[in-house]
Amino acid sequence: MKTTLPKLFMIVLSVYFNVSCYIGTQRDSCRYNLKENGAFGPSPDSCELLQLTAGLPLPNDTAEMIQSRGETLNFLLLNCYRYYERLQECNKEENRFIPSIYGINSNPTSDAIAERIVREK
Repeated sequence: MKTTLPKLFMIVLSVYFNVSCYIGTQRDSCRYNLKENGAFGPSPDSCELLQLTAGLPLPNDTAEMIQSRGETLNFLLLNCYRYYERLQECNKEENRFIPSIYGINSNPTSDAIAERIVREK
């Protein structure tokens, strides 16, 4: 019995460091997954890119450039809207009490970004 407990502890510890997963609530998991979408999916990055793109000066070029900018703004606006809709779903009261494992990283050497995302809550 004495040797199995340290072995079990070492196995659990090695799995934790190699997989880089987090234990939290369904709400945390949902928010984490939203932040992982990137700028071209429903995420806070798409909202930031929308602000950046909308603030750029309008080029004096052709109508095609203006139309392209309008399409880009519409795409980013839609993604930002979908992000806030999904964020409201994440913040439901029942999600605060459902346990969840999230953030399983297939590349364990790059978990610095995941750590930053989790700590920003």
